[in-house]
Amino acid sequence: MTKSRRNNQKKGGLRLEANINQTSANAFQIILDLFKGRKNKKQIIEMSIAQYAVNLIRNRTMLEKSDYVSFPPNALIEIDDFFGNFRKVVVVDLTGESYVELSEDPQIAWPIHALANPIAIGDTNEWIANLLQTEPESASKFNDLYGELLKLEDSPFVIYRAAHFAYKNKNFDIHTALNEGKNQTDLVIQSRRIIQEIEDSQH
Repeated sequence: MTKSRRNNQKKGGLRLEANINQTSANAFQIILDLFKGRKNKKQIIEMSIAQYAVNLIRNRTMLEKSDYVSFPPNALIEIDDFFGNFRKVVVVDLTGESYVELSEDPQIAWPIHALANPIAIGDTNEWIANLLQTEPESASKFNDLYGELLKLEDSPFVIYRAAHFAYKNKNFDIHTALNEGKNQTDLVIQSRRIIQEIEDSQH
C-alpha cells in the first residue's frame, strides 16, 4: 500500500469518527428537545439521525473492529451511556466484547465501544483487598455492607452499583448505597426507553 493511500485511509477514518461523534451529539440533543415537548417537523425529519446513532451503537459492522474494546468475561466495567449522558456500571458478557446492563430475559448485549470510555473497575474482592491495605476499618465496614446487600432480593445490577458507590465514596450506610444503586439502575432503564421510543418511531 502506498503512503498516499494510507494517509487517505487515515483521513477517512478520522472523518468517520468525527461524523460519529457529531451524529451522537445531534441525536442526544434531538432526544432532549423531544422530551421537552418541542416536537416539530424538522425534529421529526432528524429522527433518522437519532436512528442512525442507535444502529451505530448496536451494529459493530458499521465501524472498524479497532474501535471496540474487550474485557475479561463477567468483569465489572464503568462506561458512558450515550443517550442518558451519565456513567454506568455494567457487566461484560461471555464474549468479552459486549456488556449487559439490566436483569431481563432475554438480556440485550451492547458492544463495548472505545468512544464510551470503558474502564475496568475490579470486583468486590479487589475492593476489599484494596481497603485492607489502606483502611482496614473501612474494609470491615464494606464487607458487612456487601453481606447485607446480598441478602436483599434486588437485581444483581442494583447490588453491583450500590457496592461500587459505597466503595468509591467510602459511604457504608446500606440505605444510602442501596438508593444510589436503584437510582443508577433507573437511569439505565430511562435511557433504554429513550432508545426504544426512537426505534418505535421509525416503524
